[in-house]
Amino acid sequence: MPKGEREIEGWMSNFSSRLQTIGSNLGLSNAQITAIQNDYLACKYLLDIEDLFKAELHERTQYKDTLLKGEIGTVISNYPGLPTLPTAPAQVPAGIIQRIQSTVQLIKNSSNYNEAYGQSLRIIAPGSDTTVDKKILKPEVKVFENNANHVALKFVKGDMPGVIVFVNAPATTAPAAGATVDAEAAISWVEYTRCTVSPFTDTRKNAGSQPETRMYKFQYFEKDLPVGLQSDIIKVVAAIY
Repeated sequence: MPKGEREIEGWMSNFSSRLQTIGSNLGLSNAQITAIQNDYLACKYLLDIEDLFKAELHERTQYKDTLLKGEIGTVISNYPGLPTLPTAPAQVPAGIIQRIQSTVQLIKNSSNYNEAYGQSLRIIAPGSDTTVDKKILKPEVKVFENNANHVALKFVKGDMPGVIVFVNAPATTAPAAGATVDAEAAISWVEYTRCTVSPFTDTRKNAGSQPETRMYKFQYFEKDLPVGLQSDIIKVVAAIY
């Protein structure tokens, strides 16, 4: 099982999903499979809530700093409103990781268990090769928040030190509905920052008074050097004034 909490959540997503179809073959009851799914949903819910409140704290801190220390005449929006919380899943007891570890052991003790099942569930089969080819590592990135104060992008850090964040330079004026953005091959990329904690938050103000299209791609780094493949390009229309 991975070490980072978001990596554990991603691992549990695969584990619980795979068990929906192969769990009974490995000796698990419907109740046990449902319990694993509930544990995953609880883990995801709490991590999402934690990320949400971290982002909300960041937004309010920025608002406070602008309100208290900003220049006279600075345009400022209304007070930040309360966030909309996701619906809570079923309550589960404490000890999710220990329960998962016990379930993994039950699975490995099943007479039907084999290396193919182990690989599918991402529980490494005895004697299998666990070497990670870092040349093909590729960050998973998704938009977490896009509001009047910042763009926040979540990424899966895994066991790497962090990611390099590349942005398009300069950002382009947002196209009209249905229009296309400049060809990706023509984008001029610059390294914007390096990030060791998810989510990455972009608080840059728009260059003008119009929405603009910002593009991002991430790449892992190790010992200050880029590692692996670059992520898919993330496009966001930002309106931060």
